[in-house]
Formats: sequence, C-alpha cells, structure tokens
Amino acid sequence: DRYVRADGREKKKDFKGAIEDINIILQHDHNNLGLVFKRGLNKFKISDFKGAIEDFSEVLKNNPSDKYSFYYRGLANMRLSNFTKSLNDFNLAIDLGTDEKEIYFHRGLVEIELNKYHEAIDDFNFYLTEHQNALEAYFNRGIAHNKCGSFNLALNDFNKAIELNPNHEKAYFERAFVKKNLNDLVGYSN
Repeated sequence: DRYVRADGREKKKDFKGAIEDINIILQHDHNNLGLVFKRGLNKFKISDFKGAIEDFSEVLKNNPSDKYSFYYRGLANMRLSNFTKSLNDFNLAIDLGTDEKEIYFHRGLVEIELNKYHEAIDDFNFYLTEHQNALEAYFNRGIAHNKCGSFNLALNDFNKAIELNPNHEKAYFERAFVKKNLNDLVGYSN
C-alpha cells in the first residue's frame, strides 16, 4: 500500500522516496489536500522550497484558511529570501490562530531583514516568554535593539547569548560594536 510505504519512507527520512509515493497516490486521488500538504513538507525537508511553496499554495487555493500551509509557505519563502511574502504568510497564519510558537521567532527574523526592528523585538519578546534559553532569540533581539539605538538592551542580549553559549563568535563580535557605541573603548577592544 503506497500510503503505508510513503509513511515508512518519511520515518526513515527518505523524503524523496516519500514524494515519489505521494505523487503516485495523487495520480488517482487528485483532490487529497492532506497529501499535497504532506508532499510540500517533504519537499521542504529536501530544500525544494519552490516546490514546497507550490504545494502549500495549491492547498491554500482550495482551503484559504489553512493556517499551517501559510506557516510552512512562510518558512519556504523565508529560505528563498522572499521576506515580504514570508511576512505576509506568517501574519495570515497568526491571524488564523496558529499554535506554532516558533512562528514568532521566524517572523522576527524576517522583520529584521525588512528593517522592522521594533516589530522584531516584540516578536522575540513574545517568543522568549516561553523559551527563556533561546540563544538565537537573544542574539537576534540584540541585533534589533542595536539597530534601534537601544545599546544597553542590545548589550544585555548579547551578554545573555554569550552566557548561553560562550563560543558564540557572532555574539562577541556584535557585543564589541555595541560597547563601542556605548563609548566603552576598553570593552570594545577586548
């Protein structure tokens, strides 16, 4: 049975094989949006982001309130640096009530790319209420604070990122520039 085989291949991380099986099933079951969505997820996992976007868009054409297709299409758009499309998809997923908390972290990353630093800070703040040890959220919130000129807040975030991972080279690098902005020339050179 192709359904069972596709599931088995997914569990073994044979995503290309799962896609092959799903394609065969869809030849006979054209309107199975669940399988189209599943194929999109498998395409995402093999970095076929354009293919994933096509599948999620097909689902959304038939079911425009599928919050998960918006979320995953937003992730695929983000991977392709289609930041405006990604932000739109994330916003729609949130408006539809997605329970994927990671979306706030990802939306924050996209907002930084779009120079929406205050919005990014809000999203990282929300994400950090449930993920207190999210190293990359602190680091990226520090980037956003620095871009807004909130140097002390940026310094706190980079310090927290370094506390969570003393080998985070980018956090040391960004912290040095924040210290320079704070006229801490001794700290900047260390």
